[in-house]
Amino acid sequence: WLMPHASVSQAKDHTNETRRLATLLEISQALSGVLNLKAALHSVLDILERRHQVAGGAVQLADREHKDACGIKLPGQRSRNRGEGSAVTERVMDSAKSVVVPRVSQEPNLAPPAGARGDHQRELSFVAVPIILGRRPAGTIEVVLPFKSDRDYQRSLEFYRVVASMIAQAIKVSRMVEADRHKLAEENEH
Repeated sequence: WLMPHASVSQAKDHTNETRRLATLLEISQALSGVLNLKAALHSVLDILERRHQVAGGAVQLADREHKDACGIKLPGQRSRNRGEGSAVTERVMDSAKSVVVPRVSQEPNLAPPAGARGDHQRELSFVAVPIILGRRPAGTIEVVLPFKSDRDYQRSLEFYRVVASMIAQAIKVSRMVEADRHKLAEENEH
């Protein structure tokens, strides 16, 4: 039997929503009881790559003590090094506002250099969301996605804001654990 167009669309929305919820559950599990924040952040990026076709991703944290930069690869670019920010990352950190670039090729700060070759000729989208901790940006989560003309960028943005919020909570817990560890070490010295 044939489904009417609206029913097909509703079924696709339901499947996407189920996938998003399953991803959030898996991310929550990866971040719970964080003992190694860097490993947990790598797990989050791996989950996003596996479940959401993320072509590249990074979590950039603002303070140097907890700095983690998991390389983000854009066509024709090398992985970014620790501490090497982009103009877009800085804009997100300064404004505490998300940035969505539907077509990376149209953003000079993200576009590959002229003459870049290989299978990287496909169009990509870029989403950067601030990680807010104590009402201030503590970092960003950035993802590169295959471009889709029918992508609902608002819905994608909402999803990555939830992921950023979960990361913020993990950072908070990690910092509390580290502060307790430091306090205990000082008490043991005395």
